[in-house]
Amino acid sequence: MDPDFTKDFNELYLEFINETATDAVSKLTKKDRKALLDNPDPIDHHFGYGIYIRNHYIHNKELPFPAVSADNLSTEIVAEIIKRVQKEASGAG
Repeated sequence: MDPDFTKDFNELYLEFINETATDAVSKLTKKDRKALLDNPDPIDHHFGYGIYIRNHYIHNKELPFPAVSADNLSTEIVAEIIKRVQKEASGAG
């Protein structure tokens, strides 16, 4: 991915979170969605779903922004995924 020098770090960071969450949500099963709804704390998913997000979307990828903590980034992505699943479940999505 070529860097976009017209965007600042925050724009690139948030864009990555949103794009990753969109892709990840599209791959969730009903069972996955239920697990996230039943336990909506992203920290609790760190050693399961968070590691999957980190390994699948962050590690060994060329990120469009300077290096950050992969664990922190995966937690933010999981939080965004949970927010979207909750919105979807409430009928607002």
